[in-house]
Amino acid sequence: MSQITIRRVLISLADKSGLEQLLQGLATHAIEIYSTGGTYTSIQKWLGQHSSRLTLIRLEDYLNYPEMPGGLVKTLHPRVHGGLLADLQDAHQVEHMQQQGMVAFDLLAVNLYPFEQTVAAGGSLEECRQQIDIGGVAMLRAGAKNFGRLAVLTRPQDYSDVLQELAAQGTLGAATRFNLARIAFQQVLAYDQAISQYFDALEEVPC
Repeated sequence: MSQITIRRVLISLADKSGLEQLLQGLATHAIEIYSTGGTYTSIQKWLGQHSSRLTLIRLEDYLNYPEMPGGLVKTLHPRVHGGLLADLQDAHQVEHMQQQGMVAFDLLAVNLYPFEQTVAAGGSLEECRQQIDIGGVAMLRAGAKNFGRLAVLTRPQDYSDVLQELAAQGTLGAATRFNLARIAFQQVLAYDQAISQYFDALEEVPC
């Protein structure tokens, strides 16, 4: 698809800088936003203070699955990844989605737990281990893989250009989505490299 219309957005941000900018840019469009945890709370607060056409949906309600204590498992669910990976030109996949009450996401905004920042701040092995993101990386890979019909935002500095295109055209083009997918895979690669290098540099193997 050369152009896509943004109807459903999934937002899960460790770094919430730029979130207000993102919401402001989406606010004039009739969009459903699915979110969870601290991101959901931040969006809910913003919506309470601004007029918009946005509808906020708690991801746990859509999934009918409560967030695991400690935020351990929030987005590793077929309804999330099916909504990111589905080929809407495939009648069998669309039928399955309908049977399962599954929606397709058009835009994914995700960034990852601050592993590198925790290491740089001198965090303990346990503190660093806790900042290894699982669900975020899985979503980025799924969304970026399906760039043909889905846009993926991983960095706040990319919000402005995407929002400008959306405001001017009402859609997002294929070149934009491909570039965003490229950036997403770069982010995942750099993240995994940072984790690997950290483990390689440990002088003692923990018992």
